[in-house]
Amino acid sequence: DGDGYGDDDDAGRCLCSYDGYYTAASNTDCYDYNALASPAASTYYSTSRGDGNYDYNCNGVQTKYWESVGRCSGAVWVCLTSENGWSGSVRSCGSAGNYVTGCDAGFLGCEEETSSYTQKCL
Repeated sequence: DGDGYGDDDDAGRCLCSYDGYYTAASNTDCYDYNALASPAASTYYSTSRGDGNYDYNCNGVQTKYWESVGRCSGAVWVCLTSENGWSGSVRSCGSAGNYVTGCDAGFLGCEEETSSYTQKCL
């Protein structure tokens, strides 16, 4: 895939230098069909790398970007605490949902202010 890492499962040739299609300097690639997936990856993505997996940095773990649950609490007209995070529960990689970005004090109590986010993973 041109990222400088090869797939150990596709070790079709043993060469002392690069040769045509075989251009990897390391055989530690976890998905050799996407140049964004390699041990050097450090960017989070909201779409899978191509095989349904979100482990872009090849460490065997799909690390979520947002891992907290948001909450708002308070009384009428007053919000006492607020925490940014997912509304309800933490979403899985690539799943969309409401993310608590703040709280609004209102007549009936404290209400969540949300935006639609899609969980990114590395």
